[in-house]
Formats: sequence, structure tokens, C-alpha cells
Amino acid sequence: MSVDSRIPGDKSFFRIGEVARIATVSCSKLRFWEKRFDRLAPARGGTGQRRYTREDVKMILFVKDRAEEGYGLSAIEHQIASGNLRPLDPPQLDLDRLGHLQERVDRVSGLLSRMNERLAR
Repeated sequence: MSVDSRIPGDKSFFRIGEVARIATVSCSKLRFWEKRFDRLAPARGGTGQRRYTREDVKMILFVKDRAEEGYGLSAIEHQIASGNLRPLDPPQLDLDRLGHLQERVDRVSGLLSRMNERLAR
């Protein structure tokens, strides 16, 4: 993976709270992702605390970035399993579905207008 400016350059290992701050996600989300993604398995120190490597943090940032782009965890998991950690192609819009949703929004908007007219009487 390439260099990520979000990761401080002076450290080799990070605790879960530090990683949560770097990735701007909760510690519970990090623990969930550990269960979901086999390749994300931080080492444990003598006291049992997680010790994330720089590569672990890069993987977490990859997962977070893809999730924010709208990809589901299954798609992200598939990409990680394939070893392809480049950004994904933009998701394709389902124009039929968007059209259907716009019709529903227009219908609700019309209903709201009629209700407002009746209330104004």
C-alpha cells in the first residue's frame, strides 16, 4: 500500500484509541471490522492490548474510505481477499431506480402541497 498522510510517520505500532482517532471511527467499529475482515488481525501486546501496525492502519483507512464511498462490506471484503487494494471504480447508478424514487418524491411533494393548502383555509 502507498503512503497515507493521515498516519503519523514517527510510530510503528498504534493502540486502538489512536487508530480510532486516525480513522475517525469508533473503537467498536474497529473491533467489528477485525471480526469481519480476516486480514485485519492486530497483534496483542503482553497485556492483551491490540497493537496495530502501519499496514493494519492502512487497511482500516482503505475499508473506511470504501465504505464512505458507498460500497458494502461484502464488496470491500472481496476486494481485500483479491489483494487489490486500489480504489474501486465508481458505483454505477441505477437510473430506473432513481426515476422511480423521483416519482415517489414528486407524489409526496404533491400530497404535502395539498395538505398545506387545506390547512391554510
